[in-house]
Amino acid sequence: LMLDSSGSMAAQLGGQSKMEIAKNVMTRFVDTLPATANVALRVYGHTGSNAEVDRPVSCQGTEQIYPFQPLDAAKFKSAIAGFDATGWTPIAASLEAAQQDFAQFDGATSSNIIYLVSDGIETCDGDPVAAARALHESGIQAVVNIIGFDVDAEGTAQLKAAAEAGGGVYYPANNADELDRIFRENFNWSEWTTYYNCVQGESTSSANKQSGAAYQQANCVQSKATQESTKILTELNADFRTYSSCADYIREQAQARRDALSSDAGGDLDVRLEQAEAERAAAVTAAEQERSPELPTATP
Repeated sequence: LMLDSSGSMAAQLGGQSKMEIAKNVMTRFVDTLPATANVALRVYGHTGSNAEVDRPVSCQGTEQIYPFQPLDAAKFKSAIAGFDATGWTPIAASLEAAQQDFAQFDGATSSNIIYLVSDGIETCDGDPVAAARALHESGIQAVVNIIGFDVDAEGTAQLKAAAEAGGGVYYPANNADELDRIFRENFNWSEWTTYYNCVQGESTSSANKQSGAAYQQANCVQSKATQESTKILTELNADFRTYSSCADYIREQAQARRDALSSDAGGDLDVRLEQAEAERAAAVTAAEQERSPELPTATP
């Protein structure tokens, strides 16, 4: 999570400051994350003031105040309550700092996602579009979603471009209700996790049933083939005088037929097992793609 703490976030919106609204929404949001998720909070513009004299200090003010870890609600609430809206807006510097934040999480094995809330454009001469693109195209493969909170047209254009460059989605929120709804409806990981687990469980159960049926059929064919071969050899031994001239041929043919039936059954078993696993994997992948930040369903 990344939160704009520049001076403009102190402005009132519906009887509350934008900062207070954003803090409340983010605090509720983290409670919906899966227990296995590692959460971090980085803020920017929380040092100095928005006066020109403090610009150098404020533009360096980007800080990870809650490091990546499974959610500790009490610690998170304490961290997010510990700063105010005061300074300038170093969005690019914050995205660049996120490279180090995510360094321990390889994009090949982790879903690295940023939710950035800002009420305006970069004011520290950085390039948030380039910074978001670099973060997304790095080995971290972070997806940068940006929520523009009560943003003007100029800010909307820049923040939307940054989100698109970062592989994510730009969401406009004009008031507290819209900001809350964006987090509840578009970023509801708890609801998605329940759905994903259901799909995974159902598809695994179906695959297990198909595999069980395939094993049962293969065992049945192999058993019948063995019984047939045993019966032929038993009759051959019981009446050896009759079949003595071709006993070796009969044995070879009986063995060959048994082996052929067993081989066909085994080959069919492998095909059916592979098909069952492919169907299971396809169902799970489809569920993942439904929630993939690379394939957002929200309107940019």
